[in-house]
Amino acid sequence: MISCYSAMATDFEDSGLNIPFIRDIRPNYDTSSEVCKPLTYTSLPLPLAERAVRLCVLPLQDSQEVVQAASQVTEAIKALLPAGTQVYVNAPEKLHITVFHMSRPDDPRPSSMSAADDAITAVPITDRRGPTDEEIASELAAMTSIVQQMQPLEHLEVSSIVLADSGTLLLCSIDRRADITKLRQSLRAAYPGAPKKQTSIIHTTLMRILTPEQLPPASVAAIQRQCALWTERLRGTRLTIKKAWYTVESVFSIIEGETSEVLIGSTAA
Repeated sequence: MISCYSAMATDFEDSGLNIPFIRDIRPNYDTSSEVCKPLTYTSLPLPLAERAVRLCVLPLQDSQEVVQAASQVTEAIKALLPAGTQVYVNAPEKLHITVFHMSRPDDPRPSSMSAADDAITAVPITDRRGPTDEEIASELAAMTSIVQQMQPLEHLEVSSIVLADSGTLLLCSIDRRADITKLRQSLRAAYPGAPKKQTSIIHTTLMRILTPEQLPPASVAAIQRQCALWTERLRGTRLTIKKAWYTVESVFSIIEGETSEVLIGSTAA
């Protein structure tokens, strides 16, 4: 996982921003001001059904030292961007690690607990129905059972700060006991109808650059130096994670919407 983080940093250092990616994601935000706001899923250029996006995340609320440092990192990197660069900054209370998507914005699944059905991928995402109340309840119950029975997350720590070529500023972490890997495997088994595409790294999104213009080489170099500085300061800092959230996400790519909290290991032997 560390090698993956290093590769992301190198890609940005060598090639700068991935402008086509930023151009593609930009329409999902209100860009009428310098600090952009994500749109609701029902108002995207390709609007989704109500409650289309659902996921399991680990909030960083119980790791205030890391949350405060993340805010400082974000401001430091933002200050190095050319004047007028548009960004989206994730609020401190929204910082989280994404564990698993029962339904993704680019691949919404009405019923993640049904047997895998590849036929749904042929249906345009704007034509896919939203989940029923019963399907939502079943997803939450399955996640609750898994999270309550898992061992406490005691071996998570910060690995690095990376600005990826996607324009995303990331707090990257590692799990020395592979508990998150095991959790993802359990969730994969519980949701056979969930999207095949899932995140495999352990990251927290701090900020997104939304101006589709290449950064000057001097800016790239300055950002890399600042990321290296903060990596040196934060590497090895332990993350305290006591709960997981099941979120029916209503706004693009932030944890906003109906959220249920589940305490980790509350019924573990």
